Amino acid sequence: MSEKKPRKSYTPEFRRDAASIVIDQGVRIVSVAHELGVGEALLGRWVKHERERRQAEETGTPTTAFTC
Repeated sequence: MSEKKPRKSYTPEFRRDAASIVIDQGVRIVSVAHELGVGEALLGRWVKHERERRQAEETGTPTTAFTC
């Protein structure tokens, strides 16, 4: 049997910064994910959460913590 790799952990700041590259600079998710060595689906979730966070900030709606 093969051993499981330890799960990587990313700080909320890293997640926001990665998502911001996609949102603010218009770089494709696949490109950013490859450059940072993270999965495309994972980065896509970060982008979704960051967009939701920004929208909530604009409207004054409370949000939950960035946990994915």
